[in-house]
Parts: sequence; C-alpha cells; structure tokens
Amino acid sequence: MSTVVLAASSAPSIATQMFGSGLIGLREGLETGIVVMILVAFLVKAERRDALKWVWLGVGLAVAMVAAIFFVIHYGTSTVTGLTAEIIAGAASLVAVVIVTAMVLWMRTAAKNISGELRANMEKALTVGPAAVLTLSFFAVGREGVETALLMVGYAENTNGSLWPLLGLLLGIVVAAVLTVFLYFGAVRINFAVFFKYTGIFLIVVAAGILAYGIRALQIGGRCPAAAQSPSTSALTSTPRAGTAPCSAASSTSVPSPLFSRRSRGCSTS
Repeated sequence: MSTVVLAASSAPSIATQMFGSGLIGLREGLETGIVVMILVAFLVKAERRDALKWVWLGVGLAVAMVAAIFFVIHYGTSTVTGLTAEIIAGAASLVAVVIVTAMVLWMRTAAKNISGELRANMEKALTVGPAAVLTLSFFAVGREGVETALLMVGYAENTNGSLWPLLGLLLGIVVAAVLTVFLYFGAVRINFAVFFKYTGIFLIVVAAGILAYGIRALQIGGRCPAAAQSPSTSALTSTPRAGTAPCSAASSTSVPSPLFSRRSRGCSTS
C-alpha cells in the first residue's frame, strides 16, 4: 500500500527565513571580520606585511573547513531517512545549543580583552614562524565559523529544504565583510557593546528554537520521552508499520518557532 506523509506545517515566510539567517551571518561575519582586522592591522603597524599571506591562507583554510562542516551536516541529514535521521539531527541540534550558548556567554566576558590577546598571540607567532601565524589565524577564524555552521543546523533542516536561509546567511556575511573594510579604513564606527548585546539576545532565541527542534526530533526518534498526549491528540495517532516506532500527527507539527518550522521524516501511515 502507498505510504503518505502526514500533514506538514506551512513553511515560514521568505522574509522570516532570510532575516533570521541574515542576522546570524551579519553578527558572526562581523565577529570574524574584527578578528581578521586586528591581526592585519597589527602586522601592518609592525611592518611585517610579509606575514599577511600566512594570515590570509589561514583564513581561507578556516572558511573551507566551515563550509565542509556545514555541507556534511546538510548532506548527512538529507540522505539519511526515517528515525535515524531524526536522531542524528536532534543530537546535532543539542550540540549546537551548547556550543552557541557557551560562545555567547564567552563573548560577554572576553570581548574587552580579545584585541589585546590576539596582538600578544600574533607577536609570539611572528617569533616562531609562518606556521604559527597560519595556525593562529586558522583557529581564530575557525572558532567563529564553526559556531556559524552549527547555528545553521536548524536552517539546514528547514521545511522542504528551502535555500532562502542559505541566501540570507550569505548576504549577511557579505554585509559584514563590507562593514569590516569600512571599519578598517575608519569610514564607519559601530558601538560594538550595543551590537553584540542585542544580537547575543537574538542568538539565545535562535538557540532556544534549535533546542525545541532537537528535543522534538529526539522524541520522534524514540530517544527522548514525549509529553503525554491529550485524548483528542491520541485519537489522531496512526497505526505504526511493522518494525517502526509509533508516530502521531503531533509529530509532524512544527517546532513553535517560525525560524525552525519543518516537516518530520519517517512518520507515515499505511
């Protein structure tokens, strides 16, 4: 008999998808841009332009690593089906929540010292050699990039595999790159304390959405206890196929956040 997917929630609007991911790209891109700007400015001021190529090589390798992480997550959750896909996506989402929350809290305390630490580390790296300069820039940029890739886990799982969140992310990164260039040449000034305060609040909201999505995915996969169903909901529970876990219509509803509305996989009726 044919298998039909249970009713899925409506996808979030294009504006919602692009705004959320665009703001993520802007904040994370600006954080990364500031790190690169500090390293470049230090080398220029120290008249060590010969080391700039190692900084840019480290940045390039970090960007490549982040892109690989994002597409591995996206490819993995797109090709694996059924309850296994839900378990993998749910576990990845919980890891993302922990890392993102830790990074936001870390930035609150480390932001005022990050410039001095980067300069001091670069000064030490210059005495060691090109490999140290490359490693410093790689990890400084990669740290921010991995956070971005993990934040996009929820967007990679968006309803119907929409590409609008990815486009929003790229636009946000482009805007951040332009702002970084303007900042370097003194064309614009930004109150970073205010900027990171409010975008940090937004990232916590995003992390909450990812947490809700992750818990729901683990519930569908049978790895997390589900809330008790009401009589009206229980009446909608489908008859499970032999060898599969029970799945109710409630399992195909969206996470209560427009940024993470998605269709559940592996839920079907005969």
